[in-house]
Amino acid sequence: MSKFVRMVVFIVGICMLALFKPAFGLSRPSTIVLKNNGFTNVVVAIHESVPEDKTLIDKLKDEMTKASKILYVATKQRAFLKEIKILLPSTWSNDGSYQTPTSENLAFADVIITDPIRGKRSIPQTRSYDGCGKQGVHVLLTKEFLTTPRADPYLNNPAKFFVHAFAQFRWGVFQEYAEEGENVFYMSPSVGQPEAIRCTIMIRGLVQKNDAQHTICYSHLLADRQHVVASIDNKTGLYHADCLWRPYPNHQRTKASIMDHQFIQELVTFCGDDPKDYATFHNSEAPSKHNRLCGHKSTWGIITETDDFRGGINAPTTFSDDQIKPTFIVMRATSRKRRAAVLINPSLLKEGPLSNKIDQTLKHLKHEASKTDLELSVLKEEMTSIQGIFDEGNGHNLYKSNTLNKQGRFEQNFDSVNKNKTLDEINDGDLVIVTDTLTENMKQILTDKSKSGLKVSVVSGDPNEMTNDHHEHFSLHHTGGAIGHTLLDRLRNVVLVDNVKTVLIGQEETELRGNEPVSSSVEIDKTLGMQTSFIFHFEEELPNIRITSPNGTIYGPDSNVYSVDEASKAIQFYFPHIQVGTWTYTLSQSMMTSQKVRVTVISENIAEHEDPLVLRQSVKFADDTNTSVILHVDATQGASPLIGFNVTAKVETPDGTVDYLTLLDNGAGADIAKNDGIYSRIYIAPKLSGPYHVTFIVSSGGSGSVFRKEETASVVNDELNPVRKSVRKIPLDGTIQRQISGGTIFLRSSKDDDLIFDVIAPSRIIDLRAVTYVPYRKTMVLEWTAPGDDHDHGKRK
Repeated sequence: MSKFVRMVVFIVGICMLALFKPAFGLSRPSTIVLKNNGFTNVVVAIHESVPEDKTLIDKLKDEMTKASKILYVATKQRAFLKEIKILLPSTWSNDGSYQTPTSENLAFADVIITDPIRGKRSIPQTRSYDGCGKQGVHVLLTKEFLTTPRADPYLNNPAKFFVHAFAQFRWGVFQEYAEEGENVFYMSPSVGQPEAIRCTIMIRGLVQKNDAQHTICYSHLLADRQHVVASIDNKTGLYHADCLWRPYPNHQRTKASIMDHQFIQELVTFCGDDPKDYATFHNSEAPSKHNRLCGHKSTWGIITETDDFRGGINAPTTFSDDQIKPTFIVMRATSRKRRAAVLINPSLLKEGPLSNKIDQTLKHLKHEASKTDLELSVLKEEMTSIQGIFDEGNGHNLYKSNTLNKQGRFEQNFDSVNKNKTLDEINDGDLVIVTDTLTENMKQILTDKSKSGLKVSVVSGDPNEMTNDHHEHFSLHHTGGAIGHTLLDRLRNVVLVDNVKTVLIGQEETELRGNEPVSSSVEIDKTLGMQTSFIFHFEEELPNIRITSPNGTIYGPDSNVYSVDEASKAIQFYFPHIQVGTWTYTLSQSMMTSQKVRVTVISENIAEHEDPLVLRQSVKFADDTNTSVILHVDATQGASPLIGFNVTAKVETPDGTVDYLTLLDNGAGADIAKNDGIYSRIYIAPKLSGPYHVTFIVSSGGSGSVFRKEETASVVNDELNPVRKSVRKIPLDGTIQRQISGGTIFLRSSKDDDLIFDVIAPSRIIDLRAVTYVPYRKTMVLEWTAPGDDHDHGKRK
């Protein structure tokens, strides 16, 4: 068996031109396959925060078996869970029956099971970013889903809760009840009375005041019949704010929707479009989250339009209970280091700024990789045999012979590697190629390998590659004149994509002009403090640097935390432990000319007493015009979203200018839900085609300005109190500062299209509300804020 489970190879041909797949962040290509009605390659990962308990494996199998049957019924015999891979953390002890994972890992698992939020209870949730009909990122469960299934809110049916979350994850359908902070009721245009948001309209329940007596709230119609005062707001026509909707947990006469309150016993399927089937007919008039995001289409209508069922594929098929029982493959993540090799074409290592940038980038990457499970090898010699790099004991022999000859061209070397079956040996890993050209022969090789399971990313300096036929297979892009930090960002996004331990606090470029000093600062919060480095890359003269701690201690060249590598023009201040607070650094020089200095501050999550703060990002095209991109940053701590951050996208454009764009968590534009810790915005390219490099800057406004949003649920098994949702907002101490790279994406100018017609639609309206209601006329006056002309930019026309 190979010593190293996962392998990453870089073949570097030119470093100025680099780019990775734009959706390589929050969103990812689906690895789940639905064929012949069965879902295969469903990865369920147990987080290392969960203490070892092998009984959880059997419990997980039991619940997933139940969920498969529920899913089969809900989809009208069109889908079930056929194969599930259970990935155990490396912190759990080994077992001879466990398999070794190939490409499976926690970062790209479909379902993640974590320890409860430091003892808190939560229900299954799905992180979704792309909206209706699109797959989300993962389903997040807490271990109580397995350990206490009888407790609230599962009531002996956690599998049904899971199917609700899985449907949102896989098919992009959403809740059909009012969420926290939303109006529970709406004015029904069909009956002229207030109704609770629900699907179907046949779901029965009570409208009651939130008091100890559960006082009934009456509509005008019922109040007239009972000769009592109606509990109606005369301004809106809706029930008073203290009135709640309490659906019955059982004794219902409808079967849908499972995207409504899942605890209702009779809800076993999705709402559909057949008006003759009253038990499942979709309530299209309710302003539920699903209706708002999906154009008031039914959940089943959306599901059947996805690739899983479009065109009648995976048609209804009768299976026995045994046939829809999943098979399970149990794997244990390895604790051994991953291996990566960077092969530098010697033609790039001639004297000059380019060579220095390559050297600085690779040494910095090695520094960050040294704090993870990645062992990085860098070769700068002539491209001769590198046998032995992976040949250690039972190591993986990446190159078995002299496959890279000294005089050979890049294409010949690559072709030699392919003929020697090297690529076949790493068909479960990642291959990144950075080159100035990519020949047709190389394209075909990579296309074939990517289809066989090799994850390929290509960085090309040829702008013609942007439209080649192989783009969908290995994500080829052109980036123009990148500089050292953009190459570093792109390498991070591949080799360190699943690393949440190392944190980029800040990264910026400053210019020293003459002997005028320059100062700046960074914030270290209490979740950080281990192995913190201040790294300064300079161009010419060695600058003088002083760093001041929060308590006033000054560190300079004479301190034991200081080191310099003059060959690669890099200075490092390394602190094994660091004080929480504001750290200030001052740079100066003796020469009168100018030079640029790039400052990078990295640290590690402590995570001993609380969950680390985790940021994930996504940058991808907003539509087929390739003139705009959707930007997302997902901020979480444990299973809880973090709200209140200031999130800014710094966009470096092809002509060297920089745009700044504020991302929002307000449910507008690209943001599909308010206050869920997902900050979103759409960036529209100016009138210039080319590469756009994105960096996200995340900060708090000070102590107590960012909140951890803990959502818990409680169900009382009686008809008066079916469900209660509790939301606590816990303020975070201290000032928080982070950065995360969004990579680079090639955008096309929309200038020509704009001259002909308006190609970008406005964003949806999010604050529609009734301001006046006239009952006898059945008339309502509405008020809303008009969106921008293009998405959420500009003014309406």
